[in-house]
Amino acid sequence: MAYKVIDAQKKLEAVKKYWANGNIARISRETGASRATIYSWIALADEAVLNSFNDTRPGPRSKNPREENEVLKATLQELYNNYHKPSHLSPPAMPSPAAPPQVCSACGSTQVRKNGTIPSKRQGMRQRYSCRQCSLSIYVVLKKKT
Repeated sequence: MAYKVIDAQKKLEAVKKYWANGNIARISRETGASRATIYSWIALADEAVLNSFNDTRPGPRSKNPREENEVLKATLQELYNNYHKPSHLSPPAMPSPAAPPQVCSACGSTQVRKNGTIPSKRQGMRQRYSCRQCSLSIYVVLKKKT
């Protein structure tokens, strides 16, 4: 059987007829659609009607845009000030050059080996140590930049 295109208006009329008398067989004969198809139209219509009656209440009134802008600016400034505290700007504490690491701080392994030197713009030359077990890199300042 070939696919038959039925426009939305005829589908609505079929659903209204079902709501009026409930005779699916007669509606099926009139429209040429199967009963299963008509049942799916009815289910869609029921869901749409139910959604249209959902409890919709208006939300809170919006603030004056200028007041809202001032609140957002104050919040942004507070976040900026909290992020740029001096503790965030100072470099992390490094072990002293006299005491190279003997034990990995992550896994506790004693297999910590030298793994080259690295120049740094902020701290000068740094010695890199690497843990053989967990591959953690540990840096020690060799020569501070003045």
